[in-house]
Amino acid sequence: MVIRRLDRNSESQASIEADKYTIQKHTSLMRGPTEAKNSYLISSSICFLTICDRSYPRKLAFTYLSDLATEFTTTYSASQYLSPTCRPYAFVEFDTFIQRTKKTYQDSRATQNLDKLNDELRDVTK
Repeated sequence: MVIRRLDRNSESQASIEADKYTIQKHTSLMRGPTEAKNSYLISSSICFLTICDRSYPRKLAFTYLSDLATEFTTTYSASQYLSPTCRPYAFVEFDTFIQRTKKTYQDSRATQNLDKLNDELRDVTK
């Protein structure tokens, strides 16, 4: 539903909260009925999307998406991912990076994630 509403005039990043519903996803973070938040980031004509618990810090979700976007656009050229002949699952090997990064961000109270949030807050106050 979120993707259908995005176009070239959409905000480059946003969070959309949803009422309770069931999310079937490969992550162990969410199972069964939950109050969820969809966050997306559009970078280099690619939409990076995450679904997380409503209580997960918004800034941390965007930092996670930004890390994914940076790594993806560094690893692959625009001619690869914007090609009209791009095949399904052409970037399946990128899942290794996604899984590793997801583990880093899973616990929003982990020391390094709190450090990232504090860094972001320092940038805002400058």
